[in-house]
Amino acid sequence: MKFSVRVSYPETGKYNWFEAIGVYKDLGFVEVAFRNPELFLKIDIKDILEPFKKTNIKASSIHFSQFSLSNLDLFSRIFDKTIRIAKSLYCNLIVINPGIGKYGVIKRRIILVSHIHKEQEEILKDIKENIDIIKIFHISNRVKNSIPSNPGISP
Repeated sequence: MKFSVRVSYPETGKYNWFEAIGVYKDLGFVEVAFRNPELFLKIDIKDILEPFKKTNIKASSIHFSQFSLSNLDLFSRIFDKTIRIAKSLYCNLIVINPGIGKYGVIKRRIILVSHIHKEQEEILKDIKENIDIIKIFHISNRVKNSIPSNPGISP
């Protein structure tokens, strides 16, 4: 079983990516997260990969940048870049946060879906119905009112 911690890429340059990743050297795995689609598309992939080349830390999953399926061009560009990053990191899991109405469309096409905005009973029913295709459970480290438990790790 793998355990990892979500580490958000510093898209706005507010902290050091090497240091953010390095905190988890003993754990060995991190989820590489992205947030802003426009900023994500401007980032050089080499900058994202560099800490992984110089440490023993592996990416357990890639957290897809926020998106809207209504903008197919933007979605496609984010998807293509995310796949290139995942392949470069030998990572086969991608976390995607679709909108409420898009859950049914996306869940069968993408490896992992998280942050489902449904009642717990509905989520448990979905899990039971789809347990054969679920690869991993993504557990958020958010606390009350969507305030992250560690602001430097999870936006």
